[in-house]
Amino acid sequence: MNIGVGLLVDHTAINVRAGMGVIPIRDGKYGKTQSLDIQFHRYGRKLLLDVFFQRYKGYYTQPAKDSVSLFPDIAVRQIGVEVAYLFNGRKFSAKAAFEQSELQVRSAGTFILGGGIYYNSIHAGTELLPVNETRINSEQIGMNAGYAYSWVMSRHWLLASMATIGLNVGHQPGMIKLYPGVLGRTAINYRYADWGLSFLFLIHNKLLYVPDAGKISQTSVNMQLAYVKNIHNLFH
Repeated sequence: MNIGVGLLVDHTAINVRAGMGVIPIRDGKYGKTQSLDIQFHRYGRKLLLDVFFQRYKGYYTQPAKDSVSLFPDIAVRQIGVEVAYLFNGRKFSAKAAFEQSELQVRSAGTFILGGGIYYNSIHAGTELLPVNETRINSEQIGMNAGYAYSWVMSRHWLLASMATIGLNVGHQPGMIKLYPGVLGRTAINYRYADWGLSFLFLIHNKLLYVPDAGKISQTSVNMQLAYVKNIHNLFH
């Protein structure tokens, strides 16, 4: 768990998260994970843009309660860009749901159609996967569709959810396959005057097909609890 700060200026997001452990693993039996997670989310009236770069090195498995196996050299990298079109952006505000930079006064939903391009890489060798390659790479491109809805529970509370399911064409050495993918996000917001609280849950899942090993599911989950304060005269 990390803490950090963010700044939104004229609808341009600048996010900085400091790597300060809030709940550290005290005994170190799960090893050490090196992580680099850069994400950019642009919520427009009609278009959404998601850009992410994620790299994690150092994993473990726990086949039994008191048994932990460390794999410090396993590294996973995910790079991707997704663009989505909101069909009902006039009534549904993604900014209100996921930025708190606007106010949603009535419940509304919208269908979503989009696409993306992705690069996935697993550096594993024979530590965990029964393959000869030390690195598995996969490039994917595809389309996705889904739905988003914001429920105005009261004057101050908003519950919003958005989910898309996609099908990508991917290339790996010796094979071209279809890969399903899921991107979902849910936000619970409390807004009062010029401040608010927000809890955002984002999950991203991709599948890889590896020779002699079958399917590998890569799932990234982010949860963010934020206090939001609107400063109207900072740059005027």
